[in-house]
Amino acid sequence: MKNLSRYIALSVLAFAGVALAEEVPTFLSGEYEITTSFGNSQTMTKKVCLTNYQDWFGSLRDDFKERGCDLSPAGQKGQVYRYTMDCSNGSSGTLAVTKFSESKFESVAELQLPIAGFTQTISTSDSARRIGDCPPE
Repeated sequence: MKNLSRYIALSVLAFAGVALAEEVPTFLSGEYEITTSFGNSQTMTKKVCLTNYQDWFGSLRDDFKERGCDLSPAGQKGQVYRYTMDCSNGSSGTLAVTKFSESKFESVAELQLPIAGFTQTISTSDSARRIGDCPPE
């Protein structure tokens, strides 16, 4: 996929949770290598073209709103941006995005999903680093 919003939205939507803040971290546009880890067992790496972090969050916010989830900023301290999610089905979650530089950031999401009378916690993390300019289409 050439667009981070679609790549991340698809992987995260499967686990139900990311949030939008009024202020989001900035970064350099370009091609990024994104490594996504699900819990402690599965990892996948993709190369995607990332052009606007705020657009990515806006797209995710719209996707989650359609699924009955409210996404809210939970504060920023230094280069760590925090978000929360609450859904009408009882799911909830948190996300922390850490900006290391204009070309490297990481995010960690913790999602609580009600399943058969108990709560299942799922963790995902993404590590992104810029590897160059976006390839021509």
